Amino acid sequence: MFGIELNRQSDLPLRRQIYHSLREQIICGRLKEDEPLPSTRELAKNMGVSRNTVCEAYEMLITEGYLISSQGAPTRIAKGLFLEKSVSSQTPQ
Repeated sequence: MFGIELNRQSDLPLRRQIYHSLREQIICGRLKEDEPLPSTRELAKNMGVSRNTVCEAYEMLITEGYLISSQGAPTRIAKGLFLEKSVSSQTPQ
């Protein structure tokens, strides 16, 4: 789901792997502003991890301002994120 592939042999905790994958997708623009994410229960079930693992990943993203969460509503990608893409010096002008 959402292209998240977990490496259960990695030293990096699963919550961090989920966090990094979602963060990268937000930064790259694959996940758009105001796009809803699955519930923590749904994502945990689909990925075969505990709900707490997904909650921790979401909380890290909320704390950093990438996600917005409101009780009774889906967690969404934050609006107004300005993520400047780096431009190679070899790009013609």
